[in-house]
Amino acid sequence: MVKDLFFQIIVALIPILIAHYSLTTLKLPNTFWLYGPLAGIAIIVCVSMPVNFNGFLWDLRSALLVTCFLYAGPRAGLIAAFMMVAYRLALGGPMLYLIVTSAVMQSFPPFILHQRFIKSEPKKRIRMVFFLSLVSFSILFFHLYIYTSASGETPFSHLSPWHYLLFGIIHVSAMLISSILIENIIEMYQLRKERSRTEKLAVLSELAASVAHEIRNPLTVVRGFLQLTQQSLDEKNKSFISTAILELDRAEKIISDYLSFAKPQIEHISVIQVEELVNSTTDVIRAYASMRGVEMHTLPYPESLQVASDKHKLQQVLMNLIKNAIEAVPEHKEDGRVEVRISIERNFVKIEVADNGKGMTPEQVTRLGDPYYSTKDTGTGLGLMVTFRLVEAMDGKLIFHSKPGKGTQAVLYIPLFEKNKP
Repeated sequence: MVKDLFFQIIVALIPILIAHYSLTTLKLPNTFWLYGPLAGIAIIVCVSMPVNFNGFLWDLRSALLVTCFLYAGPRAGLIAAFMMVAYRLALGGPMLYLIVTSAVMQSFPPFILHQRFIKSEPKKRIRMVFFLSLVSFSILFFHLYIYTSASGETPFSHLSPWHYLLFGIIHVSAMLISSILIENIIEMYQLRKERSRTEKLAVLSELAASVAHEIRNPLTVVRGFLQLTQQSLDEKNKSFISTAILELDRAEKIISDYLSFAKPQIEHISVIQVEELVNSTTDVIRAYASMRGVEMHTLPYPESLQVASDKHKLQQVLMNLIKNAIEAVPEHKEDGRVEVRISIERNFVKIEVADNGKGMTPEQVTRLGDPYYSTKDTGTGLGLMVTFRLVEAMDGKLIFHSKPGKGTQAVLYIPLFEKNKP
């Protein structure tokens, strides 16, 4: 019995270990989506080699199924559920409808809670796993009661109540162990990505700081001489000079972005009224939105919220996010829309900039902020790089949610001013 139980636990952990290897070593995209068929195979093995308690057969299929739904998502969970039900029906036996109803009832809670689960913090996710493990075992317990009652036996006559308590402890423990392992895998992967990104940004920062000043000085001199020369030329040649000056200004803007990226210090700290800053920023950029046929909407928070930060740097962050949202909407789209929402979440002011533009794939979202990466044809990626660095300097957080064809949501978290903290 102990040997069979140990085997069940090992089989339940194999999909997690394979996912970890694929994610960290093979660097395959969408690794946790692969968890669906992997979990389905593990479920089949668990069903084929159950733990035998005096003729009562038991396995960890439910723990695998719920964990798959939570971490890998509805599609992967449905694959695992289909494989489980199909294999169990193929084995045959009495009252097979209970197998289907049990799978559906256990799949429903994690299916509904997946999005909320993924967006939660790791500690909260583990608490949710504990709660859902109790729900899952309760469903199993309920179906076992129906099965034994319908078969004419005394309910739960196979084993003593202590055995069922042991099953529950093992079921909950298996799900918690799986959850902790997956959380560690996610944390290790994110740390590795962050370290790689930090190394790249450090090299770029040093290069920017050493070169930008040297390039900016001659550009300023050239621009001045072009302006002086422009006054003595005819209209045709003046247009050429104007074009040259515009290009110099564009080069100056790129260099300024490099300098902002290299030295993102928050210098002038002041208490900022968030709603006033958001309104002033949207007023400045509203004309640009109208020119592209995009409607701007601001949804304020009922109360006045304050943050302590550099007003100009925070405005630069908001300007970049709103401008990117406007440009993500196809030009002159009939229902083009950008919304800026203000709210509060724990000890942070939450500013959401949402558009209904073309959206991005998960791979594109993960690359946002990387050096020289941009989803725009003429973009350099520097604007968003600077934005991420400024947000980090403010002790804030910037997260993107996006789906192709459904738009993008940029969520900015800035620490709430102490006076407002609950």
